[in-house]
Amino acid sequence: MYQRIIDCSDAQLLERQLAELREHIAADEGDRPAMLFRILNATLDFGANDIMVSAIRRHFPEAPYMGCTTHANIVHGELLKGKGAISIVCDVFEDPDTRVEILQLPLDYECQEKTAQTLLDTLAAHPEIKAVEMLNTVETADMPTFCRSVSAAPEGVVMFGGGALDANSDFNNVVVFSSDGPATDRGIVFALYSGENFHAQVMLVQGWKPLGMPFHITRAERMTLQELNGRPAIEVYNHYLHITDDDNFLQNALCFPISIDVEGTLVLRTPISANPDGSITLPTDVTGITGDCRIAYGDPIAILDSVQDSVREIREFRPQALLAFSCVGRLLYWGHDYAACETHPFQALAPIAGFYSGGELIRLGRNFINHTLSLVVVGLREGDPDPNASLPHINEPTPMAMNLQLSLVGRMASFIGAAAEELQEAYERMDAIARTDGLTGLANRREIEAAVIRAVKVHESTARGAKAAADGSALAPVLVMLDLDYFKRVNDEHGHEAGDEVLRRLAELFRHELEQLESQAIAGRWGGEEFMVLMPSSTLEEAKNFAERLREDFSAINFGEMGHHTMSVGAAQMHGGDTSDSLCSRVDDILYQAKDRGRNCVVVDRG
Repeated sequence: MYQRIIDCSDAQLLERQLAELREHIAADEGDRPAMLFRILNATLDFGANDIMVSAIRRHFPEAPYMGCTTHANIVHGELLKGKGAISIVCDVFEDPDTRVEILQLPLDYECQEKTAQTLLDTLAAHPEIKAVEMLNTVETADMPTFCRSVSAAPEGVVMFGGGALDANSDFNNVVVFSSDGPATDRGIVFALYSGENFHAQVMLVQGWKPLGMPFHITRAERMTLQELNGRPAIEVYNHYLHITDDDNFLQNALCFPISIDVEGTLVLRTPISANPDGSITLPTDVTGITGDCRIAYGDPIAILDSVQDSVREIREFRPQALLAFSCVGRLLYWGHDYAACETHPFQALAPIAGFYSGGELIRLGRNFINHTLSLVVVGLREGDPDPNASLPHINEPTPMAMNLQLSLVGRMASFIGAAAEELQEAYERMDAIARTDGLTGLANRREIEAAVIRAVKVHESTARGAKAAADGSALAPVLVMLDLDYFKRVNDEHGHEAGDEVLRRLAELFRHELEQLESQAIAGRWGGEEFMVLMPSSTLEEAKNFAERLREDFSAINFGEMGHHTMSVGAAQMHGGDTSDSLCSRVDDILYQAKDRGRNCVVVDRG
């Protein structure tokens, strides 16, 4: 295969180049090869799309095409500068077995699940499909949810693409179009590649580093990040970076995106604007993203290192053509003069073309993710590479006038990042100490009490505090409380060191028994020789069986000179109207019933 870039700066030149390509293909022997035209429009002139399509159809009436509006285009690794920039990228596949089919579907919040399922059904019906390229509108759908659905595609199918943007870096004038459908501002176009000898490889280039302490996303809706740690999101940027809600917000916040770890992959979300209510608008939906996030920093040295690593890796693939989907934020970050520093190095391997997008799509492993502030590079090839051919030479990055400054800033960011990591590790150690009993390593009383409060609240909100069934078959929080029998004698006769050893052995038994449970049970030291186990969602019978096993196993332990010891156990399940205090008080009463019955037994509260 090979790639041709059609110069669209002049109508006559466009016609001449298409005619030359047609003649070149006609001169080759054999069947007419598969082709794919991409029309990348970085103007605000939608009529230009029709002109390009008409020209292609005149010369190649049966060739599939796909296109979208873009912020700017990449040609031979360089930024295509100047207003009115339109690129036509044509891939010609010489292997007679290679096929490219176009599928255009609607894409918005109402139909995104159906569109994802249609793609999955198509892939299931055509197992010969090896790769899927996508051009989509971004704002019209919940892209993270759409991508999670598409991740169910058969393993091994390579998927990549980019989101349409416009020359003003917004989403007000974006469309996608193809040979399978008209221009639309609510749609997605798929190019489906198949062929025994067709191969594709994807690379993700980032370079942003998470900094500082993590923040928890406490409120978000669609493309609006409302709160971090319960505070308006803009306050985080104001407090830590002195970035305020003004006309320069986008430019100032560009280098500091929100970074989220999604199953080991760093996902970046660039703040676009700050809103009067203190929320921040992001370029893609974050409704379904939960957990912790950090503010990240665009480290120029790390970015260039990531580029070089990707060039070396994809060089082994021996691509015949390369595609680039780069976030517009990276163009704004580098500026027009330096933007090519991260795309031109790939040109040493094969022709590379693409565009600056409103979101980058890539599948790594099974996960298909919508990124921002990333560069996705795709290598295409037909056939197997010649093992005897020498690998292309890779040029090291050209020194730039700002290298010294970039290096200094990069090292400062590394220092801040390392210091923040150390603080985070120290915080986590202190947090663990604050929640853990120092002798046994189990949870301490404060942690157990907090866990009981959470479990009761969760049960109230889901089960509305329904009364547990008399036979113990209902699911509800259960507390198991135990006290070692005559433990004072151990300390008096053998010393506190010996008593501590008994408690540590009991803690080991707890950990072993809890591993056998499927529920998220937690055990802790309530005080002295008293212990509490919370089973957040369990039946009373399960709790009773657990307590009996614990009692029997503990009584079987031989402590040498201290002999064998026993425990008294009580178990109580949450009833309708229970609070955390009343539940703890009730299980304490049940425990003392076990002591009154002669100790070394389990008593269950049947209500």
